[in-house]
Amino acid sequence: AVFTASFVQMMHSLGQVGTDGSRGSEAWARYKTVAAGAFTCDLPAGTYETMNAKVPGIQTVPRSELWALYSLLTHQNPEIHITYYIDASYVVRAARAPSEVYSKGANGDLWTRVYALLDRLGPNVSISKVKSHITSDEEWEAHNMTFKAALLNCGADNAADAAAELYAE
Repeated sequence: AVFTASFVQMMHSLGQVGTDGSRGSEAWARYKTVAAGAFTCDLPAGTYETMNAKVPGIQTVPRSELWALYSLLTHQNPEIHITYYIDASYVVRAARAPSEVYSKGANGDLWTRVYALLDRLGPNVSISKVKSHITSDEEWEAHNMTFKAALLNCGADNAADAAAELYAE
């Protein structure tokens, strides 16, 4: 993963970050490369930071979504609470309720590592489900969206798309 010290510092100081995985735009999708991205921002200061990562192993979008979370957890200070805004139901469900179904499944190698990090970080990790690509007021209300959640999700989506194009083979 490509992190800057300022990304990690902002993630810790704000205690929030959006994550996403992507295959990139349609033009790049034929390369079958996925990537992970993350986004955090300080609105009052008008600054933001992104993270991008090439995903190891099998190139699937669910794996890229999981790799984004794993990459961030490896950089989390265990004394600081961070809320991760994630649009992938698969990742949210499995992170909130660890199970051997996941640790022995297709991405078991990553789930085993994520579960170890979640155990180490304990209550200082919150996982917040975000609905992606909301296009109407009705969807906004139905999914209890907040401006912060939408902004972090959109930024992470853009970071992951850019990373997929960057790492396209």
